[in-house]
Amino acid sequence: MLVPAATLALWEHWAPTAYPAGDRAEGPELAHPEEFGPFTLFRRRVGGRTAVARDGAVVAELLDPAEAHWLEEQARNVRQGFMDPKQRAAFEDFLARQAARGEQ
Repeated sequence: MLVPAATLALWEHWAPTAYPAGDRAEGPELAHPEEFGPFTLFRRRVGGRTAVARDGAVVAELLDPAEAHWLEEQARNVRQGFMDPKQRAAFEDFLARQAARGEQ
């Protein structure tokens, strides 16, 4: 599954742990990156990912679909439970202004 580099960075920021690689074996080390038009593919021996670069910048990564799904789920679950300090203060203020249950 091809995942944009910015999306992968976001998922990995929020995912609490690394994807459990299981029994994936290391592949053979490649002597040279592979060129595909304006893109260069860099295969990683560990983890099975392939970085896709253009003009010296990684623009996407090829991931196993199961790993991509796992990362997306973990990131969403953690992110949904996070409030930045300003948002938390505003929410606490909102709750403080609410009438008690018996007063409604």
